Amino acid sequence: MNLKSKLALSLALLAITNALKPNDVSGHTFFYPRPMFQSCSSEKTVLFRDRSLAREGGLGGAFQIVPFGGQTTRSSELNRFFGPWPKDEFIVKETPADNPNYNDRDINANLFNIETANGNFESVFKFKPKQTFTGIGFTHRQHLHHRDTYDKKWWLEWNLPIIHIKNDMRISETVMDNDNGGALPTKNANLTEALKGNNAVGTTADSENTWSFGKIDGSRKRTSVADIELKIGYSYMDNDCCYFESYFGIQIPTSHRPNGEYVFEPLAGHNGHFALMTGWASAFQLWSSCDGEKTLYSEIEFNSRYFVSRNETRSFDLKEKPWSRYMPVYENQTAAENDTLTPGINVFTQELKVKPRFSHDINLGLVYNTCCFQGEVGWNFWARQAELVELKDPWLTGNNAPSIPDCCNPSTVNRARNIRENFTAVCLSSADADCSLVCQNANPDGTCTLIVPWQSATSTETYAPVTEQDLNLNSAAHPGAMSHTIYGSLGYKWDHWCYPPFVGIGGSYELTGENTALNRWMLWAKTGFSY
Repeated sequence: MNLKSKLALSLALLAITNALKPNDVSGHTFFYPRPMFQSCSSEKTVLFRDRSLAREGGLGGAFQIVPFGGQTTRSSELNRFFGPWPKDEFIVKETPADNPNYNDRDINANLFNIETANGNFESVFKFKPKQTFTGIGFTHRQHLHHRDTYDKKWWLEWNLPIIHIKNDMRISETVMDNDNGGALPTKNANLTEALKGNNAVGTTADSENTWSFGKIDGSRKRTSVADIELKIGYSYMDNDCCYFESYFGIQIPTSHRPNGEYVFEPLAGHNGHFALMTGWASAFQLWSSCDGEKTLYSEIEFNSRYFVSRNETRSFDLKEKPWSRYMPVYENQTAAENDTLTPGINVFTQELKVKPRFSHDINLGLVYNTCCFQGEVGWNFWARQAELVELKDPWLTGNNAPSIPDCCNPSTVNRARNIRENFTAVCLSSADADCSLVCQNANPDGTCTLIVPWQSATSTETYAPVTEQDLNLNSAAHPGAMSHTIYGSLGYKWDHWCYPPFVGIGGSYELTGENTALNRWMLWAKTGFSY
């Protein structure tokens, strides 16, 4: 078995393994999808590989226009990506007055300023995220020598997609008919309303405090140029049996940089990152008819790019506390002493230095030619490293840093509290005589397992700030991702014309065994000419 066959087999086995063993993640704040119409993607590559030399005695150039569109599938996977826990739906409940540590739920409704007259709000909540997109791509390749075919070694190429994206989290919430008496004044009626970012803080006095980031409110749309690619390449061989070329290039950022205002931002490109790229492409004739008019080729293309780091605005959680960014916080010790709450999302959203590192693409195609007709089927494998993120500015320390308020004790803080549980233990150790009476997490033997006590905020000795070590910056980073795309296309070309035109149609389906990449279908058409 030759090297090419081994590579194809190993990638096929990786695809099957990845599909059979999903590795879903949850509690992430930012999703970085694979951009469309990039080097090595099927919608950009098919029907265009040999067009720059299609005109005999021409100038060695070709141009294509490619309209495309599609949408995502399998929304439950993105629901788990953005949700606090790896579940398909979440239970939202108020804290009953007789049990502050009530944890038969996934989300504490009170932390989202949901409070009803009877104190028994309950709902079942989930997201059904969906992305739809349309766009048009432009590609131009020009050989630098045009005296004759054999001199056309060096070439230049630029690639420019313009994409319109619509992202919609599509909230689904069913409020239980439990005679909860209705929402109190200045309170949110349900989690759907709360996530819009109004009436965000859990006290009446601060009910006008709204979110500046992390909001979920209907669909978000954007149209932009999804980065420009410039490449210079060299063709080492180009004949009826095979060809081989390689290139170096750059990616010029023209796309929107994330601002963190809404979850699942519509992003057309690579988030404003500059990138260096390299790659190669080759083809081998597998079969030819006796008259040479019918041929079958295998096409292989590889692209790798390295992204330069830059600053982006993103939200993050605390370690072991998914969705803690949505909890109300005391912004500093003074705020704690005055019992003045601030939306946590406004505190836990910062400028971060983001390093996307490397991404890799490989495309394998089987191309059939007969006279003017061309058909192609193939498979694309894409992988990107996990992002690395770090704070742009130092985190505040001491009594200037934020802290998590206790649920039941004004002007106190509670480092154990999370988006689901209150942990309102007030005993300082399991040796306290009355621990079993005041601690809601008592053990069967009457002792109390201390998680973290609430602490008074009246002095710097007892104020418990959130430290930089408490931050889970990985929740703001997109994990490593990979996807597999199967595609097919049909095309027709008129190589005997003066300026040979071509047309084609195609479609693809991108799939993944984990929820860090999108499952989506795409259709495209293309036309162009050689000169």
